[in-house]
Amino acid sequence: MFIRKNGCDILYLIVYFLIAVIATILGSIAGLGGGVIIKPVLDFYGRDA
Repeated sequence: MFIRKNGCDILYLIVYFLIAVIATILGSIAGLGGGVIIKPVLDFYGRDA
């Protein structure tokens, strides 16, 4: 994903960053690791499918 001048790609970058940060925090609290949460959330989000 490259950042273009339109705001759409920048918005997706921000959303991906927030998903990663929140999943990492929740995963560390639950003792699972962030990847266990990131993968299903990104599959649900569905942009990269």
